[in-house]
Amino acid sequence: MSKKRMTTELHPTMEGSATDIQDKFPGVTSAPGVYLMKDVQGTVIYVGKAKNLKKRLASYFKKLSRGNTSKIDIKTEILIKKISDFETIITGSEKEALILESNLIKRYRPRYNVILKDDKRYPSLHLDLKNPYPNLKVVRKIKKDGGLYFGPFSSSGAVKKTLKIIHTTFKLRKCKTENFKNRSRPCLNYQMDACLAPCCLDVDKHTYNETVNEVIQFLKGKTPDLIKQIKQKMLSAAEVHDYERAAVLRDKKFALEQTLETQVAITNDFIDRDVIGIARSDDA
Repeated sequence: MSKKRMTTELHPTMEGSATDIQDKFPGVTSAPGVYLMKDVQGTVIYVGKAKNLKKRLASYFKKLSRGNTSKIDIKTEILIKKISDFETIITGSEKEALILESNLIKRYRPRYNVILKDDKRYPSLHLDLKNPYPNLKVVRKIKKDGGLYFGPFSSSGAVKKTLKIIHTTFKLRKCKTENFKNRSRPCLNYQMDACLAPCCLDVDKHTYNETVNEVIQFLKGKTPDLIKQIKQKMLSAAEVHDYERAAVLRDKKFALEQTLETQVAITNDFIDRDVIGIARSDDA
C-alpha cells in the first residue's frame, strides 16, 4: 500500500485583528485537513478539522470583519481575539483529518477544545511480540510495552474489515490469550485451515514467525513487497513440484492483490519528522 504525504503550511504571525487575519487567507488551501490556532506565546489553544480548510478558517473571522458578533458564541469570540498564528496540516480525506485532530488534541490539550478532551481514543491493532505465538488485539490505548501498534483506525468497522482480511489471508491465531492458554484441542479455524493451532500442536516458532512478519508487512503498508516475496516462494515451490504449497501461495497472492489500495499512515509516537520528496527527470 502506498502512503500519501501530509503537507504542513505555517503562516506568519498575526496581529490578532479580523482584518489582519483575513489578509492571510489567500494562501490557505481548500483541501481537507487540520488547523492549529496559536496565541502570542506560540501555545496551541485550539485544534480543529475541516473538509475545506479555506472555508473553515474564513468562517471564524467573517462575521467579526463585518462587525457582527451577535451570532458568535462567547467562547468562539474570545478564541478569535486570542489567535496570533495558525498552522494547517493537509490530509488525504476528511476521515484522516478526524483521526489527526483527535491525536493532536490529546497531544496539546488545547484550552478551547471542549469536545474530545474526554480522552476518547480511536481503535488500533496491537501485536504482543513478547508472546511466542502473538495475535492481533483491538485496543484504544497505546502503551510503551514493547509491542507493535497499527492505526489508529477511523472506526471499529475499519478495524473489523482489516482483521477479516488478515484472518482470511494469514494463519495467525485468532483466539484470545486467555483462551489460548486453556484450550485442549484445536478450534474450528484449524479445521478450516485458517490457523496453525499453536494452542495445542507443536508448531515451529520459525514457521509461525514467518506468518507474523507477513502480517506486519501488510499492516505497515508493504503489501507490494510482500506479494513479490510470496510470488517468489510460489515459483520456487512449483520448481520442486510442490504444487499443493504453490497453490496455497498463489491464493494468498491473489487475496493480497485485491486488498491493494491507497492508505495514509499516521504515526502514534508523536515524534516530529521532516519528509522530503525528490523527483528526477531526464529532461531536467
